[in-house]
Amino acid sequence: MFFNDEKIEEHIIQEGKAKIVIPKYEKLTKDVPVFYNPEKKFDRDLSVNILNVYLEFILKRNEAKVCDLLSGSGIRGIRYYLETKKQKSKIFFVDKNKIAASYIKKNVELNKLPRDSFEIFNMDANEFLVNSREKFDIIDIDPFGDPLPFLQNSILKVKHNGLLMITATDTAPLAGRYPRVSFMKYGGVAQFVEFYPEVAVRLLLKRVLEIGAMFEVYLDPLFSYWGKNYVRLFLRVRKSKKLARRIMEEIGFIYYCEKCKYRFTTSYIIHKSLCDYCKSTNLKTIGALYLKKLADLSFLDVLLNQVKNQRDKEMENFLIRYKKEMEINTPFFYRTDTLASFTKKAEKKIDYIINQLKNLGFKAARVHSLKKGFKTDADYGTILSIFQKG
Repeated sequence: MFFNDEKIEEHIIQEGKAKIVIPKYEKLTKDVPVFYNPEKKFDRDLSVNILNVYLEFILKRNEAKVCDLLSGSGIRGIRYYLETKKQKSKIFFVDKNKIAASYIKKNVELNKLPRDSFEIFNMDANEFLVNSREKFDIIDIDPFGDPLPFLQNSILKVKHNGLLMITATDTAPLAGRYPRVSFMKYGGVAQFVEFYPEVAVRLLLKRVLEIGAMFEVYLDPLFSYWGKNYVRLFLRVRKSKKLARRIMEEIGFIYYCEKCKYRFTTSYIIHKSLCDYCKSTNLKTIGALYLKKLADLSFLDVLLNQVKNQRDKEMENFLIRYKKEMEINTPFFYRTDTLASFTKKAEKKIDYIINQLKNLGFKAARVHSLKKGFKTDADYGTILSIFQKG
């Protein structure tokens, strides 16, 4: 292969059941036409598992039309075909870069996909969605940056009861590093606070649900998580005006005191200048955000059982922690280091904090996104009293 008149060295990578050949580049940027990101392997493993559960327990059939919208090397779509339980799905690979399209062709041949199991489209993603006559059971949007340019057309192309998988890698504005950008792109102000991964997930969800509601589509969160440098959403597509109206009850605001770290939620903007806990004037408004459930617990149970049968300990441990977190329906979490700093006490181990809260009758669990983060339904005074002991 050639790029910019220079010969590109290639190498073969094995991931899951797939082998792919890709060009070697010293640095991955948005200008690289096709690349493999090893840090996203975990997400691809998880996506394969979610796809299998979705096919079996929600669609209740073993075949589907799957659109790998921004395909790159084709690694996602190829794994979706090879690793679904019964290989009857058809994969639509879409990438506007000619070099990427040529590698997709090479990689589907390398993996010996039957000719009737895939189609490759060398065209712009939105152009494909607008002009294609197909309706898809599943669309996966995994861009370099934000997914917003592709959402409207993707939502219109997913069938009722279909699955929309969305990645956002522009985590800086989502997490509150650039509040003006977060407001401009996502319609909510994200402040950089200690629970920033949850702010990022909930801000993206809010925007996605708003776009769906414009077309009387409710996007029901099955699984939503923070993956270090990306946010990933798995959403069940429900075409219903009645359900789409839910968004009015699921969006609100978090008020956060920079001085004492107290926080609370409301479903509407309030004119409040003083913190209820410390009476300071350091209140910040975060939102609007999605405030309700990030995952479907019954779906998680099935997913976890499937992973247990695979003996994948990393994935199993992640899902166990994630499920415990999701059983506590609060839209923020706390950090042991932040609260230790505020109380001017030595930082306590997170397991000690969690056990103390449980002994008092509250729910408490680690979060999946940060090692020192924990979620609880306890009131703030109770949380602080545990830190203030000793």
